[in-house]
Amino acid sequence: MFCEHCGVQNRERASYCWTCGKRLERKRENQTQTRQSQPFLPAPCPQELRYGPLLSRRMVLIGGVALAGALLLATGCGSSGLSPTASTSVSSPSSSTPQPQPFQHVALGTHLLTYKGHDDSVLTVAWSPDSARIASGAGGFDPTVKVWNALNGTTIYTYQHYVSLSVRSVTWSPDGKRIVTGGSGDSADVQAWNATDGGQDSTFELPSTLSIDKMWQVAWSPDGKRIAGACSGIDPNTSNSTGTVLVWDAGSAKAVTYYTTQSDVYAVAWSLDSQRIAAAIDNSVQVLEVGGWQTLFPYQGHSKIVWSVTWSPDGKYLASGSDDGTVQVWNATNGNTLSTFRGHTNAVRSVTWSPDSQKLVSGGDDGTVQVWNAADASLIFVYKGHSDRVNQVTWSPDGTRIASASSDQTVQVWGAG
Repeated sequence: MFCEHCGVQNRERASYCWTCGKRLERKRENQTQTRQSQPFLPAPCPQELRYGPLLSRRMVLIGGVALAGALLLATGCGSSGLSPTASTSVSSPSSSTPQPQPFQHVALGTHLLTYKGHDDSVLTVAWSPDSARIASGAGGFDPTVKVWNALNGTTIYTYQHYVSLSVRSVTWSPDGKRIVTGGSGDSADVQAWNATDGGQDSTFELPSTLSIDKMWQVAWSPDGKRIAGACSGIDPNTSNSTGTVLVWDAGSAKAVTYYTTQSDVYAVAWSLDSQRIAAAIDNSVQVLEVGGWQTLFPYQGHSKIVWSVTWSPDGKYLASGSDDGTVQVWNATNGNTLSTFRGHTNAVRSVTWSPDSQKLVSGGDDGTVQVWNAADASLIFVYKGHSDRVNQVTWSPDGTRIASASSDQTVQVWGAG
């Protein structure tokens, strides 16, 4: 019989159109059914798609089932890490598109999915502001950024504008509309692009007066107006290491100010008011006033290279992770050490706060991810799902999940409690 909605012929006994999914109406007296639209239509896993007259009623309806996101996690279909195809493409969201339901809290450490879309070490990972998507970047054998569904692990698109540079850092704009990435190898390259479809919109200026070949990290200011980069290079005149905190205008991609030092700069973090930057410079962290570049105070609690620094969401504290194997928490106004976390057996590569500023998560060369109580430095949980170094950890903005990126070529997502 023919579908009154799209005109496609279906099997005589079919109840639903295999093309549009609408119910096939039969003219029967006193037998009219009304179906309510569902608020969220998650994309099905590629392996679940069917074509032709053998399409089952269950598969036609699966996109409208309200608990589809949870079912996808339970069946493990989200761990496929497949590249985008016609069946997995996404359309541009509109203001009328219903938002996905918030992800539910699950027990701390509960494994939710493993993303396997990369072919090299995953060096960086970042959540979208709405906690619905994740962007991850990999090393030079796979110099791509993958943007994927954080609930089921399906790849939404692949950004491929880096040729041979490792993608070391990725950051979302506060409004979720743009993504900026930093790539480095024999040179450095910072690019911005449309977060919806991966369309490149600008390449950020690297002043010729600066010696820059490594872009260790990029960070978007909370007010959305500027981008900061942690850079290092070799002075061609002296062959000495140089470091730069470089700040761009987010709209024009032009460099507006910078701070230089005679040591490598490995990480940067913005203050809540977007007026200060904490910069990891060799073995120390300096809190700098942006523009005037006055050093408000240095933090020198670490004995080896500091790889990560992060401001607490409430703006009161800073945390840093180092080659010395410790995570240290200190006062953001004067640099006084408040606590030292000693759970890792090797370098700490990444540390970040929970959205409520009550906990910390850290990852490092020992392959573990560790969750800490910020108040008393007590260890709450150790995640051991990776088989190689953990390069970055990040807490979802909604506070429900943690994502960890590893040299084992995976990103793993697990419950934050």
